[in-house]
Amino acid sequence: MGIQQLLIIAVSIIILGLSIYISYYFIQYYLQTSNREELITTLNKLCLSAQQYYRKPREQGGGAGSFLGWSLPQEFKNYKNGIIRAIVKNDEVNFNAIGNYLGIDNDYRVNVDAVVNSSEVRIIVVN
Repeated sequence: MGIQQLLIIAVSIIILGLSIYISYYFIQYYLQTSNREELITTLNKLCLSAQQYYRKPREQGGGAGSFLGWSLPQEFKNYKNGIIRAIVKNDEVNFNAIGNYLGIDNDYRVNVDAVVNSSEVRIIVVN
């Protein structure tokens, strides 16, 4: 083989290696982002559910101005996109969702927190 053919093979191998590395990075970024967005959407739905409970009278199965008595729906106890926890207090509910994929720092998994009270919902992306 000539020098030119060896050079073409070497350049081809370098280009192939770079394309595999870049593809891997994009796939990881997609999985991380989609997992985070799914957790945010789910937490938003749960916050709205807790607010509805807060506003309903006790006769209709609500909290009548309190979050006490509200609990995480059964379908979220074994959630396919991660782990969701809720801490219910009288005047607010704190949520923590931990995803299935590594987050922004590539050390810890995707992590999103949410706090809901009678008038607002705050969602905080931790990682």
